[in-house]
Amino acid sequence: MAPDDVPAAEEPQPIEEATCWRLPFVGWRVWRVGVSVSLELALKLDQPQSNFASKISVHGSLLCGPEAAPFAMDPEAADRTELGPALNLVYATVSEALAHKSGRLDIRFVGGRPKSPVDGWVLRSDPDERYEAWEVRGPGSQLIVCRPGGALAIWPGESPGTVGELARKGFFEQERFKRVFRVSREEPSE
Repeated sequence: MAPDDVPAAEEPQPIEEATCWRLPFVGWRVWRVGVSVSLELALKLDQPQSNFASKISVHGSLLCGPEAAPFAMDPEAADRTELGPALNLVYATVSEALAHKSGRLDIRFVGGRPKSPVDGWVLRSDPDERYEAWEVRGPGSQLIVCRPGGALAIWPGESPGTVGELARKGFFEQERFKRVFRVSREEPSE
């Protein structure tokens, strides 16, 4: 069986509930924590042959740490040292991820590195009145953004499929694709 003939795994989708969206990250691992104008967590589904990944960006103030007493953090603060505890989330596993329809983001963790366990830790971001407080990108082209004031904007992702699936669907036979391919393959005229 050729690699293009292997059926693609279906992208995990958020599940809508009465007051929240249950994000499909249970069992996913944090493989990178980054800081720019936001705190960013890169997540990956930790299963063989899986290429599902996602990125969570928190642009405003947040809470992160043990659920009973999390640390207040602000990625835009002049003193970035307060973000230090969030680095402990590297290699942590998501145990629950909720995007509340009110605009609050709650992510709970277990595991972590042997010297920095994060069992019972939470990352929480509340909406902001002025700007987008957080966003979740992926898996695939899915996007959820907490808009100013707390409403969620949701763009569902649609996977185009593997090269083999696209060929079977006739994607490469479309005129716009043929036109681009012909132009790029033409020999230069003298």
